[in-house]
Amino acid sequence: QEHPILYHWRAWLVSLFYLAGFGVGNMNAIAMEPMGHISGLAASVITATATICSAVIAVPIGQTFDGTLVPLIIGTSCLVGPAIIIVYCVAETPDTDGETG
Repeated sequence: QEHPILYHWRAWLVSLFYLAGFGVGNMNAIAMEPMGHISGLAASVITATATICSAVIAVPIGQTFDGTLVPLIIGTSCLVGPAIIIVYCVAETPDTDGETG
């Protein structure tokens, strides 16, 4: 028999992965835009870097797993805040004349 919190956890994970799919795809496309002439190499470097960095971040969080959802929720919460701040800091906002910068 499943615990009721498992349904909430599944719903949260589905929404998290759904939104991450949009975010990661768009961020990669934006990052590779100025590198169109070497897009294959750029995609490889971006993917390798993302994989290595995510493993380095995920292993300590995974090691704290104690059979409950608390370490995973705390780990996710601690990473979402800085990610939002980074996106807002590096995002280009359009000027009133239509150019970015």
